[in-house]
Amino acid sequence: MNTSNLFKLKNVFSRTFYAIVFFIISVVSFFSGIFFGMDFTDTFYHLNQALNPPHDIHLFPILLSSLIIKGLINISGPELITLRFINAFLFFFSALLPFLIVRTAVSRTKIMFYLGCILFLIAPLNANVLGYDTLSVLINSIIFSVTILYLKSLKTSLLIILAILCSISILIRLPNLVVLPIILSVILYQQKRETGKITTGAIKKSLLVLLFSLLNVFVIYYLYYQEWQAFVQASLGSVSHDLKLLIYRYIRDGFKILIFSSFIVANFFLYAKVSKLYSNDSAFRINIAIYLFFVPVFLFAGYSYPLFLAALAFSVAVLHFFTTSGKTKKMEYIILFVFVAFLFINPAGSNLGFLKASFLFLLFPFVLSNVKLKAKNFWISIIVVLIPFAFFGKFFRTYEDGEITTLKKTLDFEVLYPIQTSEERYKFLKTIDQQVTELQEQDVQVYFYGNKSHIFHYLYPDSSLDIKAFNQPVDDLIFYPIIKDEISDKAKVAIFLVTSYPESTETSENILKKELLSRGFTKSGRGALTYLLKVKSCDND
Repeated sequence: MNTSNLFKLKNVFSRTFYAIVFFIISVVSFFSGIFFGMDFTDTFYHLNQALNPPHDIHLFPILLSSLIIKGLINISGPELITLRFINAFLFFFSALLPFLIVRTAVSRTKIMFYLGCILFLIAPLNANVLGYDTLSVLINSIIFSVTILYLKSLKTSLLIILAILCSISILIRLPNLVVLPIILSVILYQQKRETGKITTGAIKKSLLVLLFSLLNVFVIYYLYYQEWQAFVQASLGSVSHDLKLLIYRYIRDGFKILIFSSFIVANFFLYAKVSKLYSNDSAFRINIAIYLFFVPVFLFAGYSYPLFLAALAFSVAVLHFFTTSGKTKKMEYIILFVFVAFLFINPAGSNLGFLKASFLFLLFPFVLSNVKLKAKNFWISIIVVLIPFAFFGKFFRTYEDGEITTLKKTLDFEVLYPIQTSEERYKFLKTIDQQVTELQEQDVQVYFYGNKSHIFHYLYPDSSLDIKAFNQPVDDLIFYPIIKDEISDKAKVAIFLVTSYPESTETSENILKKELLSRGFTKSGRGALTYLLKVKSCDND
């Protein structure tokens, strides 16, 4: 072997070694986040809806999500750390899936490097909540991969599989219905690019996917609910979705994505100009300096990190479409088209606007590996800058909790161990647990109500008031009739109204408390121990 070949072999080995080390560090960093932070809300709402749905009927908008989570808990147990590990693994596996399903000639070194990057970048998005969002990410990653596979082979059998997968996605989360027009558009788009027109055959294929998907959804709903009344009762029953507020958030977030995208596009052309005048290395360094200065401004002007990732994905597609027209493979256009379209599945119907558009950014490694982007180092330089911000974002923005350095108390509840939280939350949970034990020893039926009460429904399964909604307001009496029916035959009842986190100073007009006090309840305890107690039935209710 001559010196030149030996040198090349050494370089290949060196790149592989560093890629492996980088990948291992990213995996460890990504999964270590499951040990920190305790929210009282989203996590336990999803788990409670799966294990103890009101009236033992799962909500139809998240039917399959609840059934899957219930099945996972039956297999793995109710311990939260296990469920968090499963959640993190599903995110990781969703990023890996396209490489497993769509076999492409991409080196393992490159795949490990890109996957390592994406694990750092999506770490702040992983809220450790095993719910319909995670399951949507998984199934939509599969749909994305099978769609690309179909477009490569054009096998009709894959359309049947796509239809089944689309119905699964819809059953996991009803707003995922938007996946159907996306798939239909892809089928017609591919036909138009191949033949210059949309044929009758392409229309028939589209209708096949549409009708078969909807038929599957209808059959599953019918088999589970059987009666129309049961189906109607299985609605969300939520007061959390305000259409005007939703539209406002879409417009607000859409404007941010547009601003970020414009900035990225402008920098792309600056990068190209500097590369021509000087060198690629100079352009790379200048671009890193620019983003080191501007990214903090973007990211800390409101929680815009997810929107920046969405803008980055959008910019990749736009620039590829308009700078390489007629010079690249048709498949690359289709991959980018599908990638960008899929970003907007998770935000559909979400109160968070377009923040969830970043969830399927985890498909970006597949895009980088299979699309010959112009000036690929430009995109790599942005990722290089974003990784430390993502790392510190995860460090300082633990979901619904404090900075990781402040989370030093290990929860010793059986289902919560060994997750760490703040001293204040630890004391709050322990204090209420002691009071619940005392009340139960006195044969008092304990209930919890309020937006932050979901964790207690998980810790004490009999404490639920059979309310389907996530939001449980105390500033109106919307759920008072349900509360009254639930407690009407109980001789001794205690109701904890948990409306905020222990460290929160939020206050709201507590109309519900006033109503309960007027109906025979008395205020007992103090601080975290405050609850409303009734020692005999109020027949005048």
